[in-house]
Amino acid sequence: MPAATAALIHGACLLAAVAWPLATYSLSLACFGLAHALVELRVLDQRIRPRLPRRAQLPIVAALAAVFAIRCAANLQWLPRAQAHALELLAGVATVLAVLPLARSRGAAARTTVIAVAAALVLGLLVSPLGTLLVLAVLHNLAPWPLLIDALPPQRRPQAWQRGAITWLAMPLLVLSGVPTAAATALGLAAPEAAPLPSGPLFDQFGAFVGPDPFASPQLALLAFSACVYLQCAHYVAVLGVLPRQGQPSLPRGTVPALLLLALPLLVLWWIDFAGARAWYGTIAGVHAWAEFPALLVLVSASSTTGRSRTTPG
Repeated sequence: MPAATAALIHGACLLAAVAWPLATYSLSLACFGLAHALVELRVLDQRIRPRLPRRAQLPIVAALAAVFAIRCAANLQWLPRAQAHALELLAGVATVLAVLPLARSRGAAARTTVIAVAAALVLGLLVSPLGTLLVLAVLHNLAPWPLLIDALPPQRRPQAWQRGAITWLAMPLLVLSGVPTAAATALGLAAPEAAPLPSGPLFDQFGAFVGPDPFASPQLALLAFSACVYLQCAHYVAVLGVLPRQGQPSLPRGTVPALLLLALPLLVLWWIDFAGARAWYGTIAGVHAWAEFPALLVLVSASSTTGRSRTTPG
């Protein structure tokens, strides 16, 4: 994607997130959520799974199946939500530890990274399972950044790191500053409560991401929500617009448009019961988000090997 086109798209995402946060959150989730989860799962299966030893693949698939089953059970009220959150984090720890044998063969840095990630998830499980899952819901939006870089030839990677820092770090921080929101308000563009889908009041959606207490700091909570909505849109743009065509193997032509067309009739379900549709979409979304953990750790292990090979005398 040309740099000018990417800048224009991300600028539009930022404007939509600060001017119409509720509409942008609900519509992007309903229109692009399922398609992006399926596309990313396919990309990870094609490009990352072959790098894993077979003994690591089965535990990861089993853990991801457990995440799906846990979320389904919670939706059906077979499991209390608190118990479901704890079990999901345990399954997530399993996806991380499955990469440990590979990391051990790649050196101390890779091994330490895997152990540190697993320890952080266990700490989150002990302190606040729900809070940990909400933090991960925000951070997972950054996953396309290293995935896109991995698909590029080495000479293009430094520039991609810089562009990614602008997209996934600088722009959300700009939203958090409140400057874009103030500008949209001054221009008469801001309509925070506008919503084409029956998603409920904006305030009710703040719990989708971790952030400041909306009762104590409503304005700061709104800015944090807008920043998370921007990150969600940036994630969708990368997964649907760039990732399928960047790297090998690429997805067949027409895959993304076909999945987006599939989402159109599902809009009826979002209209009838937004909260219910979001919960059931979450069963797939949770699987794709946890699949990113072993994938990114595989990339870390590969990077560790590369770095070691450069410093080892030949």
